[in-house]
Amino acid sequence: MAAEIESLRNYSLTELEEILEKRSKGIPVTIDSYTTTVIEVDGTIYEIPEPVNELLNSIYRMYKKEVKKNESVK
Repeated sequence: MAAEIESLRNYSLTELEEILEKRSKGIPVTIDSYTTTVIEVDGTIYEIPEPVNELLNSIYRMYKKEVKKNESVK
């Protein structure tokens, strides 16, 4: 938690208010030069950087491709 507070001290009050307003409306927010996105895993909500989300999607597509390839071999 202390690390989060440290990172927030670099923002003005106006910027923090804008970030909170956007997050409360579910709008993606750019913080520290990356945009975050919200995902749900097993009923738990996580906010992750967009590049991480893209990586997860890519891994999932590779997995599905391999499953499909293995099914056609059987």
